[in-house]
Amino acid sequence: MSTTEQKPSNVRKIIIAVILFIILIGFPAASYFYMRDGLKWRKQAVSELGQYGKIGPAFLILSNGERQNRLEGSVSVIHIFGKDRT
Repeated sequence: MSTTEQKPSNVRKIIIAVILFIILIGFPAASYFYMRDGLKWRKQAVSELGQYGKIGPAFLILSNGERQNRLEGSVSVIHIFGKDRT
């Protein structure tokens, strides 16, 4: 048996270079643009939301007389029970 090494052909080098370019440059660039567009969409959607359904404060009165608003700075989901809610 001979131990001659075959050099990669020019076509193989080009294919390897293209694959490396796609993996190292193409995929991250595509991901960046996709995520950037998603961020723009999310910011626009959040900016369109208004301050709907303002509710009053819900104070907790402590034993020392201090009042704390338990709803300030939090998200609350409220359901009103009853038959006729039209």
